[in-house]
Amino acid sequence: MTPIITPAHVTSELFLIGFVATFLTAATVWVLWYVHETNFPDDIKDPGFFLTFIIVVVPFVMLIYFGLDAIIDDTVATGAVGRRSCLLGSRRRSQLWQLSISA
Repeated sequence: MTPIITPAHVTSELFLIGFVATFLTAATVWVLWYVHETNFPDDIKDPGFFLTFIIVVVPFVMLIYFGLDAIIDDTVATGAVGRRSCLLGSRRRSQLWQLSISA
């Protein structure tokens, strides 16, 4: 089995995008918690609300940001350029690549 080696600049971009997704998740959860704490101060002391927040809201926010992170990472790792090539399938993309090389 041949190991797949990615260039250093691609790896650093993927790490940066992952850190951005982590930061956005933490910031969004903090803002949601702060808004709820400001509007409903008595709910914060309720363990049921805390568990609901941790079990429902936090994974939903993580799903959004890390799902987008996975899509962006895949696009960067495959070397797709531009919006149109991201929307095309890999077979179609390779056909376009071969056509552009032969022209």
